[in-house]
Amino acid sequence: MGKIIISENVSLDGVVQDPAGAEGFRHGGWVGRIGDWGRDEAASVALEEALGTEAMLGRRSYEFLAARWPSRTGEFADRMNSKAKYVVSSTLHDPAWTNTTVLRGEAVDEVSALKQQLAGDIVVAGSFQLVHARQHDRRGRPGLPHLPAGREMKPPIKDWHHSHPRNSTTGDTAMAVRTDQMTTFTYTTYIHAAPEQIWRGLTDPAMTKRYWRHQKAGPKTFHSDWTKGSTWDLEHKDVGLVVADREQVVLESDPYRRLSYTWHSFTPGWAAEVGMDEATAEAWRAEPRSKVTFDMQDVGRGVVKLTVTHDGFTPGSRVLQAISEGWPAVLSSLKTLLETGTPLPAT
Repeated sequence: MGKIIISENVSLDGVVQDPAGAEGFRHGGWVGRIGDWGRDEAASVALEEALGTEAMLGRRSYEFLAARWPSRTGEFADRMNSKAKYVVSSTLHDPAWTNTTVLRGEAVDEVSALKQQLAGDIVVAGSFQLVHARQHDRRGRPGLPHLPAGREMKPPIKDWHHSHPRNSTTGDTAMAVRTDQMTTFTYTTYIHAAPEQIWRGLTDPAMTKRYWRHQKAGPKTFHSDWTKGSTWDLEHKDVGLVVADREQVVLESDPYRRLSYTWHSFTPGWAAEVGMDEATAEAWRAEPRSKVTFDMQDVGRGVVKLTVTHDGFTPGSRVLQAISEGWPAVLSSLKTLLETGTPLPAT
């Protein structure tokens, strides 16, 4: 069975359309503003995808590429021109680009059938309207993975989050997102609060227990003097759990600006209290210990830009997949608490 991989150009404020500026979109041409930084890495990622995969496209992305690549030469062009290309479209007729197959049926039906037929990776490049196919089709079946609807990903960056590879590339291909190659999670939000309040929200047990909780183990607190080189302990007081390990270390501590520490250990006691089976916990322990960094930047008018970077993972990390789902909820609840005095309801 084949595997669908979505590869998108995405600006940091969530724009996916018209990176080259050829479509007349009001935010188009943003890739060209990046400059030369990362272009070699971008080309390497693009070539890797071109050499090793099949391609699936929506009609508009297909027509954009088909108008350019057939006349080009070189290793990348040769592969693009010779590889199998599958276009999901009910309006495309008589495609001229070599090795093109048009899939005219329901998108979910066609993609499911293609996955059964092929054994390798199937890269969906660009084609955000195809990617936005609803999670369930009209008969209630799971559909394609999807991004928020619209030509700009919504909401904007102050609440937008995306887990992405540390070696994400910029330049001609901007950010080539391969979910099976992620090594880093990054989340940026803007909070109407002072840097001192955010620091306290991250370090004071009286604060963390108000917004940071596990659905089974209950409120979470952290105990440390938060100086560089110190250790820190994780506590779930409701269930009598403390996770202490000399490898749980504060790496950087610049109050109100930056805090970084290694992530906690996955002890048998912790696994039992959070409802994790021991086999999964053992797999998590086998991964390298990760670290999390909080950067606080005062941007004026009582607003702080908070960026959380959780890294140190290896491609395919199960821990990364889990924390990528947890951090947005935790940080949204912190933001709500600091701005309104009340955290988000526990879910």
